[in-house]
Amino acid sequence: MQTKTRGVKDGHGITLVELLVALAIVGLLLAILLPAVFRGRASSQKVACANNLRQVSLAIAAFEEQYQCYPRAYCGLVNLPPDPMRRWCVSPLVQLSPFLEQQAVFDELSRQRTLHTWDLHASHTPAPQFAQCPADGFAEGPATSYRFCRGVLPLWPDDPGGTFKTYRPVAAREILDGLSHTAFVSERLVGTGSFRDFRRDALALPTGMDAHEIAPACVAANQQGGPWRHATGVILGDDWASGDWSDSVYYHLLPPNSVWRDCAADGLIGFSLVSARSRHTGGVHVAFGDGHGDFIADMVDLRVWRASATRAGNDG
Repeated sequence: MQTKTRGVKDGHGITLVELLVALAIVGLLLAILLPAVFRGRASSQKVACANNLRQVSLAIAAFEEQYQCYPRAYCGLVNLPPDPMRRWCVSPLVQLSPFLEQQAVFDELSRQRTLHTWDLHASHTPAPQFAQCPADGFAEGPATSYRFCRGVLPLWPDDPGGTFKTYRPVAAREILDGLSHTAFVSERLVGTGSFRDFRRDALALPTGMDAHEIAPACVAANQQGGPWRHATGVILGDDWASGDWSDSVYYHLLPPNSVWRDCAADGLIGFSLVSARSRHTGGVHVAFGDGHGDFIADMVDLRVWRASATRAGNDG
């Protein structure tokens, strides 16, 4: 009796055509699902960033209630007793840390108080979670994503017009425009130190500039369109504890996420023009003086944006 040999078709394998169809279906599903996953992740990160700003806003209100003023934005490099806060050279975030359940961190940094911010840089104290936006891939270690508004222009020793001044603290009664109209805190992407991303790093300006020369020089450099050079030794936002302008404050001269570059003078880490920037699509989070937060669009009216930076510009 002859036995019949089975052909390939009777087996359990699949043809090449079937394999290609299956791969096409999988690819189509991934093309549909992955953008939704990424959008969901970006949305959750955006919410987390807004929540961090909300915590900082509550801490600012608690600080003001206890001390009848707001934190200073920068302490300077001189000893001005008897107020030790002027000698610490620390950021507003450090001054607010006791109101953010970070008393131990505040106590440790208080023991390191010094006339020089660079000594605080050497401590590399890790930033608390509230100081970093999860959407910013470079916000890790001691880096911070949040900054306090000094005004429109980086003036010194002249008053820049914002709530967070250099030496003398501002009281709530001085905010004549109204707390709900005055920007307090916003986001700024952490620098890379390598000028890989114009949104993050600072364009170099000549050494030896005075503070009032920074803004005009930055505007002129951006109008010239290059060649670009990264500011030596300046990594914006790399230390949440530092009171340097390059780490703790921002200005409203440029709109959110401006295509123009921020600027810093070589070797003068304090003298910089830093703007609000984020990785969120279309804008940045801003916390206002009354505690409410808004997502401000990149295309905001520049006059409105600049007016919100001042505490007494009669724009309320």
